Amino acid sequence: MVEAQHATQTQETPGELLMDELLTDIRRRVRLPPNVTPDGALRAVMCTLSRHVGSNEACQIFSSLPKEVQPLIERCMRHRSDRLRRFDRVALTSRVAEHLDVSRGDAEDLAAAVLLAVSARLPRVEVVEVAKVLPTDLRHLWSVRRIASPVDPHPILHRIERLARLPRNVSSSRAFGVVIGNLLRRLTGGEARHLFERLPYDLRPLVEECMSRRSEEPDRYGREELLVRVRETLQTDDPERVVRAVLTSLQEYLRTDVFEHVLSQLPSEHHELWAPSESPEWIAQDWGLP
Repeated sequence: MVEAQHATQTQETPGELLMDELLTDIRRRVRLPPNVTPDGALRAVMCTLSRHVGSNEACQIFSSLPKEVQPLIERCMRHRSDRLRRFDRVALTSRVAEHLDVSRGDAEDLAAAVLLAVSARLPRVEVVEVAKVLPTDLRHLWSVRRIASPVDPHPILHRIERLARLPRNVSSSRAFGVVIGNLLRRLTGGEARHLFERLPYDLRPLVEECMSRRSEEPDRYGREELLVRVRETLQTDDPERVVRAVLTSLQEYLRTDVFEHVLSQLPSEHHELWAPSESPEWIAQDWGLP
């Protein structure tokens, strides 16, 4: 009898169960950095989102959240400023990265995991209403599987376009797929899967076919063969610039230890292709960084 009463007293409430389910979903969707907890990621992403949209939009987002989640960002709502700065996908991931002390790539993965986990627990009508008040390039993270709407390309693709001087008939997504596809083939099967899992969610489909058709053994080739493959596939006169543009754009999104591990698996002649040909100042301006 005492045991039954104790079980009743310790049984989780529906609200607690929902929160546990939400945090479990976040864990399932993303590999958490060592210093980040699921509730910390949830608070950082939702606070950043609520503090950098307009007052009406913030209220719409807040009121649409499950009531069990609302206490996590009530303080952010009270202390938000009505003075807004430019806010988009790059700004969201940059501020989450700074808040959680993680890489830009990890911040984007965390933002995607949180926003998709939260939106999956809302009625579709509320998901649609919140999507209406978000910048276009954030709608993809909020409701990628629930609302069919055009989305802006990933910021990595924008940067490749600016750096690579691609042929007129070659898109940045094609360039990314060719360069990273060849990089994945150069790694062992296990190392390729590890890197694939660290790519931004919406860029993974660009190299999924490469992953599915490769063997466990690496395709061993040198720097010059890589450039030949890119030149022939993309019909470009400057394959080195394309490779550098893709690799340096991706490097900004990789955690430092992941980037260094990838380099350790490649011959030294490949390493310098990751070094940007532009100055650090120009790179910072391109990303809109201070």
